Amino acid sequence: MRRRWPSRHGIAFVCLVFCLSSISPRLATSQATKQQRGERKQLAKQIQTRDENGDGIYVQRPEVYDDSSLQQMLNAARSKLASLQGLDQTTLLQHLGAITGSTFQQSLFSAQVSGPNLPSTVTTANGPTSTVAATTGTSPASTTTTTAPNQSVASTSPTATSPIPASPTDTAYALPMTFSGSATDVLNEELQLTYEIANLQLLLEGSLSDRFVKGTRTVKRRTTVGFSVNFSPGKKYKNAIAVVEVEVKRPEKNTLDEKDPEPPAITALLPREKTYNVAAIKDRTTSIGAGIVTSVVSGGASWTGGRKTFYVVQDQDTVALRQPASDPKTDAAFSWQFRPVLGEPFVRTGMRQTFVQLALAVNNFAGCFGTVLVRTYWRKYDQKNGIVKDVIADSIREQDVTPIPVFDLGPTIGTLGYEDLGNGQVQVAIGGSFLSGTYIRIGNNYYREGTPGFTSETTQIRFIASAADIAVQQAYIVSRDGAEVRILDPSDAEYREKLSTSCEAEPVQEQNKDQGWTNPAKLAAQVVSFDDSNVVLEVKGTGIPNTDTDPKLDSYYLLVGNRLLGLRDSQFERSIGTADLTYRVVVPASALSTTPKVFLLPLFWKKEKYELPAAIPDFALSSSGEKLVLIDKGDKASTYLLYGNRLKNAQVLAPYGLTLKPVDSLKDDGTIRLLVLTSDQLKTAKQIVLQKEAAERPTVVSIPAPDAKDAAKPTLTAQSRITVGMDEVVITGDALDKLKAVRFKKTTLKFTLSDDKKSVTVSGLAAARVTATPSEETLEFEFEGGQKSTAKVDVVNGKVETVERTKS
Repeated sequence: MRRRWPSRHGIAFVCLVFCLSSISPRLATSQATKQQRGERKQLAKQIQTRDENGDGIYVQRPEVYDDSSLQQMLNAARSKLASLQGLDQTTLLQHLGAITGSTFQQSLFSAQVSGPNLPSTVTTANGPTSTVAATTGTSPASTTTTTAPNQSVASTSPTATSPIPASPTDTAYALPMTFSGSATDVLNEELQLTYEIANLQLLLEGSLSDRFVKGTRTVKRRTTVGFSVNFSPGKKYKNAIAVVEVEVKRPEKNTLDEKDPEPPAITALLPREKTYNVAAIKDRTTSIGAGIVTSVVSGGASWTGGRKTFYVVQDQDTVALRQPASDPKTDAAFSWQFRPVLGEPFVRTGMRQTFVQLALAVNNFAGCFGTVLVRTYWRKYDQKNGIVKDVIADSIREQDVTPIPVFDLGPTIGTLGYEDLGNGQVQVAIGGSFLSGTYIRIGNNYYREGTPGFTSETTQIRFIASAADIAVQQAYIVSRDGAEVRILDPSDAEYREKLSTSCEAEPVQEQNKDQGWTNPAKLAAQVVSFDDSNVVLEVKGTGIPNTDTDPKLDSYYLLVGNRLLGLRDSQFERSIGTADLTYRVVVPASALSTTPKVFLLPLFWKKEKYELPAAIPDFALSSSGEKLVLIDKGDKASTYLLYGNRLKNAQVLAPYGLTLKPVDSLKDDGTIRLLVLTSDQLKTAKQIVLQKEAAERPTVVSIPAPDAKDAAKPTLTAQSRITVGMDEVVITGDALDKLKAVRFKKTTLKFTLSDDKKSVTVSGLAAARVTATPSEETLEFEFEGGQKSTAKVDVVNGKVETVERTKS
């Protein structure tokens, strides 16, 4: 079967289809390209129209800046100015008899005269000439050649010229090498500088009328507003300056001076001036020469003169001006002028940043500082003479009125946690959003950058502090503008008034959840004797709030004086019930005598809501640990004074038969009793056994020897046991105001006497290796008059003995 090939028409049809299929995408692409080009041309027209219709000045929306930062920079500049001293005695004395100037004058002139020029003869040798003569008639014939010289003589007369002499050379003169003003001139200049420094200091500090509300002691609030100005001048603004006018209107509500309103005070304009130093050089030189010619004589003269000047001028780019407002009672107005500099005909294209600091009499809850109206235009400018001319009317533009918002810079705490580090220290972590420069204040202690244990990030601040200081004085987080916020658990955040939402709105009224809140809990304290210097303190709280929004019961601590018990460094027993909590601790009796109350409280919760106080029963200010003091020594008996606490019902168990008697001349507050011991009892007894209440454990008190020297020997006791590595210990006793020195073996230790003179804090134990190992060490105390005494210090590995008891 034969194969059939396509006909010629079929082949032509296939080729046509192929060509059309390949041409169609190209046509489509070409059409798309034309469309894009048309769109671009249209967009270019729009951009060109926008630039032509615009005035070349674009001011962004005003922005509010942290005024405290600007104020700190201004204060720093003022402090540096205050350190400058314009008057210098040494410089003034050095200028006495100084050469203040030198003058040298001379006139230079030269002339030259000459007579007529004489004619001269010039002879020119033209070469020899030859004459040839032939002689005939002879045989052979001969030829004769004759040579003769040939010369030409010419007489010349030169053309007369006028000579112009050169300028004569300057006469050599050595000028003085150093010049300076006189002492009086220098003094005037230094005084001018001193006045200028004082002027700038006052300008940076600001006037009192700008800082205080008129007729009150209230300080005006300040804010810093920034304006970002962009320039793109067109050809029609050649030799013109750009002007940005700003008018500030005070808010209608939430002001402090509604009866006698004051306009916003402009305390600072930045930049006030922006200048460039330009070198200007002027050079002018004149040279003249002349000559004369006559038939008899000729002559000439020359003269040269010139002047050169070099100086530095200031070319101002930015100038800040204050100007009248539309309503001077409520408004304030100012402007910036931006000028072409460095010989250029146009204002330099680019962005400028300007700032203004305002002071207004508004309330703390005002939501805005007022409104801002921005106006821009161009003015003709004579750059040669520095004269501002007419306003270009077509260039005037006004923006929409913009409010100046108020921002609450007080830190907001998002999360809060702390960790017990031991030794009474806690590490606190605060989560939130914080500005740089935020720091922590606890009493008169400040924790900021550079403080050990303090770290600050954008979203978290950590610091290490004493838990007792936090409990007693509370902790505050402080922003860099000085706004303080108490550091509290987020569920118990401190109430802060909300700002008004606009310049015309009233402040947001919100109920304070702490108002009317009462704590139903009650706290009671009991004291039981432990030994001659310590007591057992039992504190029980009942009805303590324990909901989801209240602190947990195990986060309550016992505050006794300046000691916070319940942390890892304290010995305590804690019993927790459904709504009650009991603490049992051993504390020195002297610690209770200095504080009339103890407190149960949680850390980082409001003290006014959750702190529970309890009065200590039967403890007076004169209470102390029990001790006997010999006051009368007899042959048959000796009389002693017994000092202590809760002695009203106290009895002596041994030696048998002793009776405690009150002192008749003193008020019986249960802190002092008389005790008489016979000579036989003194021979056998070294201690007395004292029981204050029937259910309490007895207390043992040492009997001082009847010898006068021994009787005067002070009794000293360590306030509590200390752990290995601790550096200080508190010693209680009497006559401590006469303490002269404290020693451990041969090492002298430092000591600090308490305000009530009933205890001393001995430091330097770690360096002296007192607390190197668990043991009982003896410290030696030397008093004025030569008396010496000792105190035993019990050094242990740890003191944490926690007992948790949960009631069903």
